[in-house]
Amino acid sequence: MEHILPLDEFLNESYQRKMADEDWTKKMFRFFEQVFYEIRDKRHDEPRPHQLAKLTPESREYLLDVLDVVKDFDDKYRRTGQFLHPDNNRPLVTEDELISYLASSFFSGFGRSSKLGSSYAPVEGLRLPMPPSQTVVDNIADFARSR
Repeated sequence: MEHILPLDEFLNESYQRKMADEDWTKKMFRFFEQVFYEIRDKRHDEPRPHQLAKLTPESREYLLDVLDVVKDFDDKYRRTGQFLHPDNNRPLVTEDELISYLASSFFSGFGRSSKLGSSYAPVEGLRLPMPPSQTVVDNIADFARSR
C-alpha cells in the first residue's frame, strides 16, 4: 500500500503525475474499459497470476497511479482509508492485489456504467493520469490479451 499516497503526502512529493484533459480522460477511460472488461468478455474477472506476471515495473507503477487517482470514488476506501477485498473485507496490500482490484472494480464496458461512469460520460471531475509511454500502453494491452 506504500504506492497509494494520501493527498497531503502526494502534494508534497517531488513527482507530479501528468493528468489528462477531459478528451484524453475519455480516451484513457475507453482504453481501460476495453482492457479490463471487454477483452475476451472478461466481465470483472480478476486477472490471473500469469497475466500479472506480464506487467513491467513501469506498467505496475502507472496502474497503481491510476488507482491512487480513482480511490476517492470507492465507497469502502472513503470510509476506511483502505482498499478492501469485495468478498471478505480483508485489506488489500500487495501490488498484485491492488492491480487486480483496479482491473475488476472500476471500469465496465459495452456501454455499461461503473463507479466512475462510462467513457461516454465519466463522473464529474474525473481526470486520469496520462500514460508515461507507448511501451506502457502496449504492455497493459498485452496483459489484457494474455487471458
